Amino acid sequence: MFDGWKCCSVHYWHLHSCALKNSFNHGSRRKHRTWTSVRKLFNLAAETLQTFRELLPTAGVNRVFGLLDLLRAYNGKTDVANLTIDLRIALDELLPIIDTAEYMGLVDVQQGDISLTDLGKKALSGKIPERKKLVHDRLVGLEPFADVLRIVHEKKQLSRFELARFVSSKYGYTTDLPTIVNVIISWGVFTGLFRYDGQSESLLPREAPR
Repeated sequence: MFDGWKCCSVHYWHLHSCALKNSFNHGSRRKHRTWTSVRKLFNLAAETLQTFRELLPTAGVNRVFGLLDLLRAYNGKTDVANLTIDLRIALDELLPIIDTAEYMGLVDVQQGDISLTDLGKKALSGKIPERKKLVHDRLVGLEPFADVLRIVHEKKQLSRFELARFVSSKYGYTTDLPTIVNVIISWGVFTGLFRYDGQSESLLPREAPR
């Protein structure tokens, strides 16, 4: 059910975003209608996806912090429609980034408006080590990171295949599984939740400081 819904929703967004992009360069009046359409579509998606979608992180570190940097240029708050129009980006490409940032508590989305949270502002103002610690402290209490961290410490090693199998068994099969696995690994390594050994393709416990 999870994957079927997601596929339908992505197809829905793709059709609408293609139509919207075709109208970008036809004057301010058309742009205003486009802005209104994007806002209505986003509000509809937010309400529907909140009911049906299992939330899993699907955007990596660079994309999420890129979104935070962009919001800073908007003084910390803007309408999602502004992002899609000004960036010339399809809504179905932007939504996973927004979802991941919101899931991590870095942004807040209400009725189509997106704004930086206090945590998001702190992460932006801090240096890289401070960013890592802030997000680390957030992820240790969030699924699937909390479970993955527990399994890594219990087993001392968790292969990429085992991670994929765990995510699939707990959240249901999805064609985005390889992306989700990559995102979990990238955020876990970035924040120091665990290490990743490329040779064995396995997650390992973080080394204790000497």
